[in-house]
Amino acid sequence: MKKTRICLFMAMALCLSSLTPTALAFSKSDTEVNKPSSTSYSESTEFDGIYKSVDGQYAMKVSAENSSKTLTRSSESIFIPVERIDIPFSDTIAVRAFVNRTDIPAEIINDFQDKYESYLNSNSKEKENVHATLFAPAANGNPDVILKYTYNGYPMQTYQFNYTNCSTGWKDVKKGAGTKDKVKLIKDVAITIGSALSTKLSYFSTGKSIWDSFAAYYKLSDNSVSTDTKDYFEARLVWDQVTKYTYTNMAGEWECGLVTYKVNIRTLGQETYFSKSGKGPYNTETAYNTVCSSPHFNDPWATAFNNGRYTVRETISWSTGDVKYDFG
Repeated sequence: MKKTRICLFMAMALCLSSLTPTALAFSKSDTEVNKPSSTSYSESTEFDGIYKSVDGQYAMKVSAENSSKTLTRSSESIFIPVERIDIPFSDTIAVRAFVNRTDIPAEIINDFQDKYESYLNSNSKEKENVHATLFAPAANGNPDVILKYTYNGYPMQTYQFNYTNCSTGWKDVKKGAGTKDKVKLIKDVAITIGSALSTKLSYFSTGKSIWDSFAAYYKLSDNSVSTDTKDYFEARLVWDQVTKYTYTNMAGEWECGLVTYKVNIRTLGQETYFSKSGKGPYNTETAYNTVCSSPHFNDPWATAFNNGRYTVRETISWSTGDVKYDFG
């Protein structure tokens, strides 16, 4: 995986290596925007919390009553102008152009590269329509002035990355002669936020275990299938994701205090194979529309501010059997 990144991004790394994180992220001046924008952002979009004006400008909506103690107009909302950056994963020119940008913080570029490397390592079917859209703080009128949100007197800003059609790829949950015993105990995927269980998603609408479903599908008894080193059980999830990076300007330096996530799990798949069953791999896919969010996804400002120079990631993970992965 590391080799892939070096080969693909060598030219970009040379360009980026001479810049400090502060210079990478913020090269323009900024001004406060703790009041409703004069531009009317009346059109909602398919992106979480993002609105659009009649002339095509985008803005991130911030509810005044939830976000800043310095505000007194609780019935009004703030719209922070943002730039929309589309990056189809199939477009290598767009990918290279994005990672070469010097106005995007390093942690955002690094997270994007991790997502892109997973895409490169997936099979051809899972590469269909994978797309990333970043909404970054933008100017409103004056191209040299970036508008910022203010919390407790400190300038703050949020970058929002939207990913669609992400796939885990097929993950090995269990392989070998112990597969049969293990899948008798597995019937769902657990979704956790931090260390807390959020929900469980069943592989089958019947709620049966992997083994019971395999045996019922092929009309096999327990004793009729012996174990083998070629046996395996794999799982795969497909989801859409929103990641928010929230920064505070402290003593002239922008610090990322909080990274939050929102995932919409769309499908859960499994593939099971027992070599001595005389049957082929048993593959199923169950549709879902399950949304899970970090605790401070909708209101990151105060938490990011309180974290100061320490970055906290409110990670969402999935686990099944003995394996666990972050959506990241």
